[in-house]
Amino acid sequence: MRRAQLGVVIAAALAVATGRAHGQAEVWDGAGRGYIHVPGLAAGGGGLPSRVIFVNDCKPNGCPIVPGNFRLADDSRQNISSIVRPVSTSDPYATRRLAPYTGTAAAWQATIDCVRAAYAPFDVTVVTTEPPPSTSYFEVMAAGLPADIGFPSSVVGVASFACGVIPNAISFAFLNRNPGNVLDACWTVAQQAAHSVGLAHEVLPGDVMSASFSPPEKTFRNQLACIGATGCCEPSQECACGVTDQNSFAALVGLFGPAGPTPPALTLHRPAANAVVAPGFAVEVAIADANGIDHAELRIDDVAVQTVRDGGPTWSFQAPAALAPGPHTVAIHAVDRLGTSATLATEVTVAPGCDDHADCADHGPGLVCADGRCLAGPDVPGGLGAPCATPDDCVAGRCAEVDGARLCAEACPAAGCGEGAACVTASDGDEVCWPSEAAGCGCTTGGGAPIAPIAIGLGLAALLGRRRR
Repeated sequence: MRRAQLGVVIAAALAVATGRAHGQAEVWDGAGRGYIHVPGLAAGGGGLPSRVIFVNDCKPNGCPIVPGNFRLADDSRQNISSIVRPVSTSDPYATRRLAPYTGTAAAWQATIDCVRAAYAPFDVTVVTTEPPPSTSYFEVMAAGLPADIGFPSSVVGVASFACGVIPNAISFAFLNRNPGNVLDACWTVAQQAAHSVGLAHEVLPGDVMSASFSPPEKTFRNQLACIGATGCCEPSQECACGVTDQNSFAALVGLFGPAGPTPPALTLHRPAANAVVAPGFAVEVAIADANGIDHAELRIDDVAVQTVRDGGPTWSFQAPAALAPGPHTVAIHAVDRLGTSATLATEVTVAPGCDDHADCADHGPGLVCADGRCLAGPDVPGGLGAPCATPDDCVAGRCAEVDGARLCAEACPAAGCGEGAACVTASDGDEVCWPSEAAGCGCTTGGGAPIAPIAIGLGLAALLGRRRR
């Protein structure tokens, strides 16, 4: 922020603001975040004044702020805030100073990254360097304590509010209260900036405009919700703008426009390409998109069989248990919050049923009967019991680690793992069938090294030879 020739600025602003009433109401959400109605501040048309949000850490010397006393309009370029409390009645326009941000550089960067992610779906830029004084911009002072500008210690963030866009608005996120809590800081900064363009609180957990602490990670959700903090139109001042519901995502798209379309990026974790899988197999895929993911579908042979929302960053699906044996195309179709989509597909073969190894001979070399299904065994690279380093090394896409040994494994079936194997918890928390000591498989050698592949294969003989129940 820059110092102004305050005498000239104040005189001019007072001339424009003659007759402007004081703030109508203070609205708080019960979590320390709120806004103050300042009638007359909203732009009267002529287009959006800015597509820049400046998040200011007030370093190195703090941010000077001139109290507007509800008479001077907000002006981010001149350090004027209509809602900052005066130092005294005898000098109502004496400059206050918000202390510089006290968190670590890592916490600050993580907070900024989070705020940018929240606003990524919209045609608005979040910056940390002050724009030129000749341009318009919204500002969030993300530093200091509430007492620095005359507010009680319980206040987490506050903004001026006028049922519409306030040009060059200044809002406040008092991050020095707890600068290490990145998600809370992100929530506060993102919400206060949105108040400046006319968004109220809403009753929708997970939305930036919500008063709910849970979940801690928040986005602007593309969902209509009633306006309010503790309930619909509660407190009643929440609905002072004449509307009772709000879609924060749609509102910001309407104000700023959508960001440029970028299709979702998908990375398949399992099953592996061309895997031989059991009916009801699991599908896991990482999906990322700067605009956020609205939903993703599991499609098998071009038929949608499951839709998931809010699955990130790793999305999990389950194929139908009744899927017929044989080859199938498995695809994940992801759609972001702006409607841009992408699809990732792979081929798998659903294993046929079996009673013993002989039943699998006609279905391909190296297949063994495991829990009533013909699956790739230890003689097949990446088959069950084969050593592995990553899931990509395994035909079934599951590389389990138990006591330092890593093998291609399968999930424990409901009927149990059968003779020669035990259902154990792998290092990632999944329960997998694992060769037991009785089957000749120790997890390490006497020197503590992982067991050799030959020993693994011998140990799995009993595991893979069990018959279907």
